[in-house]
Amino acid sequence: MLGMWEALVKILIRPIEPRDINCVLLLMGMNAVESHGPPISFDRWGPGVAVPFVEQLPNEQAPMPEEPSDSMRSMLERMTQSEVEICLVANGSEGLVGYVTACVHSRAHMAGSSGLVDALFVSPDFRRNHIGKGLVVAATRWLLARNVMSCRAESPADSELACLFWQGVGWENDLHVWSLYD
Repeated sequence: MLGMWEALVKILIRPIEPRDINCVLLLMGMNAVESHGPPISFDRWGPGVAVPFVEQLPNEQAPMPEEPSDSMRSMLERMTQSEVEICLVANGSEGLVGYVTACVHSRAHMAGSSGLVDALFVSPDFRRNHIGKGLVVAATRWLLARNVMSCRAESPADSELACLFWQGVGWENDLHVWSLYD
């Protein structure tokens, strides 16, 4: 058990359990809408999965190796038992109000491994209560217990709030991430 984090509201931060998966999927959906705006279409991948609809690509031509919500569910199920990746949830009196995911990465160019805090979300009604900080502290402790040499997190380059948050939890802005999308 990772224990109680001293927050302004009473929250238990703990590893995800199979019974939490549906709720975490809903929180992930809230995170996606907040990050990318309201869904444009649910047509391509089924109900509950918001993806942009591309008029030029008929649905029958779209490659769909796996339903995206099934893929996310599989990932969360795997995290209930993994030694190298985890989802921690913030559980309050009103149910789950946030989550963080983290994983251990091997490094191809040097010995040792690094940790990545991959996703972090706290329900808007529960923000400013130190829940996000508690989730990050718990994820960092979990990563350090696996002997990572460093921990990283990524956030949008133009998000001043994200920069303030990560600086506020004691992390340094020391790396630029460059991405190429298909």
